Amino acid sequence: MLKPPLSPDRNGSSGARLRASKIRPWIGPGLVLALIASFVLWRKMPSEPSGPPRVIPTQRAGDPASPPGAPDPSWLVKQKETLQLAPPQMERLRRLERRWDRETRALREALTQESARVDRALSQGDGQRVTLQQIQELAGPASDLSRQLSDARRAWWEEAGEALSPAQRKEAERLWSTRLQRKAGERKGNE
Repeated sequence: MLKPPLSPDRNGSSGARLRASKIRPWIGPGLVLALIASFVLWRKMPSEPSGPPRVIPTQRAGDPASPPGAPDPSWLVKQKETLQLAPPQMERLRRLERRWDRETRALREALTQESARVDRALSQGDGQRVTLQQIQELAGPASDLSRQLSDARRAWWEEAGEALSPAQRKEAERLWSTRLQRKAGERKGNE
């Protein structure tokens, strides 16, 4: 920290006015302690990292084949030309999509209603601060429904993936991941 020297004021007392002509560094006990602590910690740091690099998982354990957020059934059916799907593949995927719609309709509607309830509750906050715990309690049911829908989509993807060749499945996963990344980028741009 730099500490400018003091100059006497008109009455001759020191400390009344700062003299701007010279500034000299002042090293106090806080700076000395910080330098000593930095030196000690630096000496204790290993010169080379120990062990393999830590990898943060992006997929569920036990489900390595699924892309992050399994593809939406209607999106996959629309990829007919891109994935060069044969008529029998399209027939099976459409049949699976119809079943998906039928089996998850109630779950999707419940999630939509619950999400709307959470949005209304948060927007009616009357300017009061809301704690993280309150938000978690409020959004808990919606999170559970979302998790159930995500699990159902993964199960659907596993079954739909059997209708695709390995190359088609890999390409579908790549396209879906790209789509998710693009949407995430758009959301960041809107914030």
